[in-house]
Amino acid sequence: MAVDTSEAQRQITIYQGQAQAESLTISNQATGQATQISIQAQAQAYQAAAQLTGQTPSDTLMDYIYYTNLLVNKNSTILVGVDKAVVNVVGK
Repeated sequence: MAVDTSEAQRQITIYQGQAQAESLTISNQATGQATQISIQAQAQAYQAAAQLTGQTPSDTLMDYIYYTNLLVNKNSTILVGVDKAVVNVVGK
């Protein structure tokens, strides 16, 4: 009887180990897929923003930030064509 119990315990331990390994594999695959989908979505978003703003690979990160901020602030006033201007904005 003790031999049967120890054999059953050994089999249970093996099954638990296999189940944990499969669980970890499934979890890692899900995390990998979620990360891949997120990266692809971000790339599509950056590409869409670049198309809307006319960005090219030669533009700088600050250009990108500037244009994306303009997209968010639709009611903002834009000053175009002034080189080295000093602008003083006073709130009321």
